[in-house]
Amino acid sequence: MDHSYNALKAACKFRAFVYNRCDYNQSTALVEKQRYINFLNGGEDYTSEWYGAIFQNPNTADLYPHALHFSQELHKRTDRQETAIKELTKQAEELVKRLDTIVAMNETNDAVAKELQQENMLMRHRWYRILQKTEMLRRRGIPLGEEELLAQRAQHLREHLLAPCRFTSALSDVEPRIAERAAQVAQYLARREERESFASEVTPALTQEWERTLCDNQVAIERLSKIVVKDTADVRAMLDRA
Repeated sequence: MDHSYNALKAACKFRAFVYNRCDYNQSTALVEKQRYINFLNGGEDYTSEWYGAIFQNPNTADLYPHALHFSQELHKRTDRQETAIKELTKQAEELVKRLDTIVAMNETNDAVAKELQQENMLMRHRWYRILQKTEMLRRRGIPLGEEELLAQRAQHLREHLLAPCRFTSALSDVEPRIAERAAQVAQYLARREERESFASEVTPALTQEWERTLCDNQVAIERLSKIVVKDTADVRAMLDRA
């Protein structure tokens, strides 16, 4: 009986070994699995052919030999490989598109970086020139714009503080009332000296007048104190701004 077409027989002439990808170091286990399946289906053991396929394996860690029978299985294997190739090609095209996008972004970033570097260099040159001019002006004793402005503000504050009539306007409002109350007190003291007894001259009306005079003097003094405090605060604020 001719067993040339029987895949389970060792005499089959339409059998070849191909290599499939597998997990790391799983080649031996997959070979034993195929031989066991062949044994369960009543096939003969063609150990020498398996050993030859194992010996010719180009990558024993990631590939394992697989017995392929007849053109139908070869055609199926080819179809699966074409499908896998299409998927890999699609993934490769997507990666190429992403790579093109990354390259374009990288080129844009490089251009922006070059512009920023040029601007930075220009700013440094300008800054060095400003420093050189500033140092030259200082060596020649010429005041800078900002220093001159500060000097003008300081001079204005000095003139404002040293003005002879700085507080005269505030005092002029209080002095008449103080003078009036001082005259009343002087009159009272003069009358008291003419009397023999101070106690007999102190009347309720005079006491009220005296209290009113003291209250008015206190109000005038407090008003003058507020004016002085306000002017002092204004001067400090001007000094802080300067």
